[in-house]
Amino acid sequence: MENDSAFTPLAEQGVIQLREHETRSAPAADLSAELGEAIWKQYSKEVSIDFPSPRTGQRWRLTAGGSVGYLPLGEGVGISLQPKVELDNLFRMLEWAHSANFRVLDGVMGCQSLEEFFARIANILAKRVSDRARRGLYRKYVACAETLPYVRGSLDMRRIATRPWEVRLHCRFDEHIADVQDNQILAWALYRASRNAACTGEARANVRQAFKVLRGVVGVAPVRVNDCLGRSYDRLNADYAPMHALCRFILESSGPTHDLGGHAMLPFVIDMPNLFERFVGEWLRAHLPRGLKVRTQNTIWRSETCGATFVPDLLLLNSQSGEPVAVLDTKYKAPNQGPAASDIEQVVAYSTALRCRDAYLIYPRELNRPLEDRVGDVMVRSATFSLAGDLDVAGAGLLDQLRLVGAVGQ
Repeated sequence: MENDSAFTPLAEQGVIQLREHETRSAPAADLSAELGEAIWKQYSKEVSIDFPSPRTGQRWRLTAGGSVGYLPLGEGVGISLQPKVELDNLFRMLEWAHSANFRVLDGVMGCQSLEEFFARIANILAKRVSDRARRGLYRKYVACAETLPYVRGSLDMRRIATRPWEVRLHCRFDEHIADVQDNQILAWALYRASRNAACTGEARANVRQAFKVLRGVVGVAPVRVNDCLGRSYDRLNADYAPMHALCRFILESSGPTHDLGGHAMLPFVIDMPNLFERFVGEWLRAHLPRGLKVRTQNTIWRSETCGATFVPDLLLLNSQSGEPVAVLDTKYKAPNQGPAASDIEQVVAYSTALRCRDAYLIYPRELNRPLEDRVGDVMVRSATFSLAGDLDVAGAGLLDQLRLVGAVGQ
């Protein structure tokens, strides 16, 4: 869908507004060549841009992809990628996708924009970190070895025996320190949030203050998103679980960077296809009938010659036997002419590799031409998890479409 902006400047108050999967057209004078080149070089994955030419009628054409968020540019201009999903439902999807520990969004439901939402999330993290720092950061005993003028812990007698001329003593001891990964994750997330263009005002001040407190006792170095996952918690660090969930969101939605310092602003981007996949998976995990379980992003086949792999989005399994019940592949799009042949080929290949008889393509809204056809031994159907209205009602509707009655006995 193309929105002709002949009467509306492309950048209003320094912000170019685009909705996901929509094209906006504007006169050549609405955008400088330098900014157009910056969009093309920095954000070609999020925004497709056509420069003014005879083919475009000497107009700019900007097409948003499947991401939403805020992309900072030079000259005080940024691109706001707005979702088609209602903001409240987008936030609820994020809650599910970032696990039950992310249940902190009630305080951001009044947000009017994604930028404001990011700022509030960063502010929540900063306040929680500052509160924990006042009460004392989580610490662990870490084995240390150091040469000292006095005895601490135990002596390294082997080293002392081989170097009798050394006056200082080689000691081994355990030190109770806060410079552990639990706190390093917090520090890196706060650093990334402080550089994000969407983090402004009070939130930026609180984030910088919390980061300053941590930096005094915690080393600041890049942390991977996966470091936020699968962590163990006990009574001493249980309150770190929701903070790490917030960190995961900030790290996933901020642009790449590896260096400290500098003044470049980071973008805030949510990959909607990935979010839709994770949301559907986590919602099903919590609501499947007894006897069924869901597995996400599991490699089911790998070529021995070229290394190609089959990794379906979701698998429904019999929880007792482990046998596959259905292959589910999420598609964050709504094609007017029904599912693409390539999408059907994909789930049929997955199902064939698993010897599974049922496959589903799951879309965020009902298709004009739903699918229900047999391809060889595989029955392929389209299904809908609507993102409009009540998500739990939509999820219940998806369960009905999956025809799971009797699946446990298969």
